[in-house]
Amino acid sequence: MQTDLTAAGEIADGFVRRLAAAQFGMFMAMLAPALGGLSVKIQHLANLSDAPALLGIVAASGTAVGMLTQPVAGRLSDRCRSRFGRRRPFIAGGALGMVLSLLGCALAPNVPVLLFAWCLALGSANFALAALGASVVDNVPSTRRGGTMGIVVAVMSMGMLMGTFLIAALPNDFLRFLVPGLAALPLVLWFALKLKDPQQRTAMQTPLRARDFLSAFHFSPRQHRDFTRAWIGSFFFSLGFGSFNAIHAFAFVGAAVVGGRLSDRHRGRKPFLVLAALVMAASLLSVALTPTLGSKGLAVLLLTELGIGFAAGLFIPVNSAMSMHLLPDPEQSAKYLGIYNLSSQLPNALAPISAGLVIIPLG
Repeated sequence: MQTDLTAAGEIADGFVRRLAAAQFGMFMAMLAPALGGLSVKIQHLANLSDAPALLGIVAASGTAVGMLTQPVAGRLSDRCRSRFGRRRPFIAGGALGMVLSLLGCALAPNVPVLLFAWCLALGSANFALAALGASVVDNVPSTRRGGTMGIVVAVMSMGMLMGTFLIAALPNDFLRFLVPGLAALPLVLWFALKLKDPQQRTAMQTPLRARDFLSAFHFSPRQHRDFTRAWIGSFFFSLGFGSFNAIHAFAFVGAAVVGGRLSDRHRGRKPFLVLAALVMAASLLSVALTPTLGSKGLAVLLLTELGIGFAAGLFIPVNSAMSMHLLPDPEQSAKYLGIYNLSSQLPNALAPISAGLVIIPLG
């Protein structure tokens, strides 16, 4: 459901600025607890010897809930016929639910309560993120999505950095969970309030049933081969990116902003994706070779950080913009973007597992 401005190739005034602020807030709110607040909280609730295992259970459970929630939330958002629009209720409701759940994390008296509250927080956050992503398809023409997603990816990285700063600056568990969420809430609500989100008036062919939740994860790879290729490319790129954690923030942000905009002007995404893939492959190969380089290994490792940051910053927004163009059904954009986002979320979970099961045992 495109707005008149989108059909004309324009973006509503202030949309990208408000979207960037909302995404910054969401990632700050989610990652500040995940980057350190969660582990410290668990250490205060359990024995130090049990804390690593408990942290793994809580973190993995929250990640799983988040991955499963986003396609379902997207499916519901696509079908929503609220008089407030089909994206706005999920953005505002998800953000409010996230903040309340983070409050539950802050006040949790034991690990089971913390586990429940953390899963609820990530589930609520992904309700908001599903609708935020779909709002780009609704409001940004395909020729402007590279630059828009470049800005979004850049501010997401800044949100991570702000989360790291807050973890170091805030003095106790309560504030580490609550302050980032409270800081994010007005940014997300500002976006939701200003969003051009007309009411869905198209009649649904069938009422929503329980089995429709499973259909949120379904699409035909054979019928939508280009979208499938974009998903596979994002999966393996994210798997490589997730296996090396040191990112040079300047290269990442610079490549995201400049590369996304250049791909819009070029009117073609593939050359940028090929370049990003080649730089990523060369950088990861260099990482593997650094132990053989002696005293030069550290210098090479620093260069690979730049390479990985550049490749990730270039690939993520350009591939996102291309995938939005290849959606099997633009009227179900939130659903398919939820499926697409699994391609980057699954590797974040699989990369540490593969390292533990394959790479470390092989030396």
